[in-house]
Amino acid sequence: LPVFPQVCQLAFPYLLSLAVLSALYAAVVALGQHDLRRALGYFWMSQQGFLLAGLSSLTSEGISGSLLHAIGTVIVRIGLVLIATSVVVRAGTSDVRFLGGFAARAPLMATSFLLLSIAAIGLPGTAGFVSEDLIVQGLLREHPLAAVMLLITTALNGILLFSLFFRVFLAGSSPLPGALKNH
Repeated sequence: LPVFPQVCQLAFPYLLSLAVLSALYAAVVALGQHDLRRALGYFWMSQQGFLLAGLSSLTSEGISGSLLHAIGTVIVRIGLVLIATSVVVRAGTSDVRFLGGFAARAPLMATSFLLLSIAAIGLPGTAGFVSEDLIVQGLLREHPLAAVMLLITTALNGILLFSLFFRVFLAGSSPLPGALKNH
């Protein structure tokens, strides 16, 4: 930005469109995944599109929100990936159709996944809320359609994470014979 401001002003409107489309596309594709790790990977791609959209706004709110989003969500996403890896190691599969009932055997893991999910989608009271609000505020004046699309993306990401939580941790017990073995 400081080195080539003219180039950024020319390229960022195209980059904004690409960022919003990639965030929305990744959120929709993530909802169709049956693999826990792959769903979280698409969630990560969606969040990166959100971050790029904030940078592309070229406003102080959008850029500040993107920087805060980059810092805050990395910690949250790493926590989600670590929990997902623990689930896969215990169950022997990452297919959410064969997972379930982990909350009974691993309540701390379930609680951590839920709290990290809440932080990842930016519910009020979390740093994610502040960063996403700044990004949307930065886009609202010049690009209101992009701001609305990012809010829809946030809702889709919330649906994804809460459905993963329900399917992995609450939905009955695993039909796999070796699932939930103690290590």
